[in-house]
Amino acid sequence: SVWIDGEYVGDDSAYTLGYIHASHSIHATFKMRNVRVKVLVEDSLYGTATNLGEHLLSCGSAFSTSIFPADCSRLRRVFVNNVYGDSLLQIVDDHFVLNFDSLVEDTSVRILFEPIRYTCTANANFGGTVSPMFIQPLCGSNVTFEIDPLDCYEIDSVWLNDTLIEISSLIFDDDLDVYTYSLANIREDCRLRVHFRGILYQLQVENNGQGQVVLGQSGMNCAGTVSFTIIPSACERIS
Repeated sequence: SVWIDGEYVGDDSAYTLGYIHASHSIHATFKMRNVRVKVLVEDSLYGTATNLGEHLLSCGSAFSTSIFPADCSRLRRVFVNNVYGDSLLQIVDDHFVLNFDSLVEDTSVRILFEPIRYTCTANANFGGTVSPMFIQPLCGSNVTFEIDPLDCYEIDSVWLNDTLIEISSLIFDDDLDVYTYSLANIREDCRLRVHFRGILYQLQVENNGQGQVVLGQSGMNCAGTVSFTIIPSACERIS
C-alpha cells in the first residue's frame, strides 16, 4: 500500500505529485507475493514425475521435480511456460531433474513421454524370401520373421546382428509352409540376414556284374538333368 501525507492512495506502482509547494511524506509498505507452479505429465502410462499438480509458493522459492520415464519409454520433451526446457534438465542416475533456484513468476511445466521403438530389418540373397523386411516394434514386444526358400533351395545360414544362429532354432510352420524365427522382448535394433543355397543331390551307382555305368557328373542340382552311359562287358548284356 502507498500513503501520501498520511492518506492512503492505493497500491499502484507509480504516482505523480504535481504543483508542489510544500514538503510531503510518502510511505510504502510491501508484502511477499506468491507464485504458482504447475507440473503436468500428459500421459502417465509412459512415465511420471514428482511434485505433480499445482503448488503455491513464496516468490523467490526454490522448486524441483524429478522425471521418471517408465520401462520401454523415454522422455520426449519438457516445456517450461510453453517453451522448450530440455536444456534445464539434469541427468541423475536413471532419471531427470528439473531445478528452479528462485521462482519469481508463475511457472508451468509440461512433461511429455513416448514409447521406445526399435528398427528391425531383414534381407536375403537369391533363393528365397524373408519377411517382414522392415519393422519398427515397440520396446518389449515380440517379432517373428518368416523365411521361405524357393523351390530347389534350402537355408544355408541365418545371421542375427552379425552372429550366426543355429538352423535348429528355426521352426517350420506346417500351415504356412515356411520357417519362422522369433525374437522376444525386443530391447535393441536388430538385423537379420538369411543365406540360401541350391539343393544338390548325389547319384550313386551300383554295378552287378562286369559292366560299368559312366556318369557325366556325380552331383546333380535340384530340378537339373544328368546323363549316364551303361556299358556291359564283352560277354554280358544289360539284364
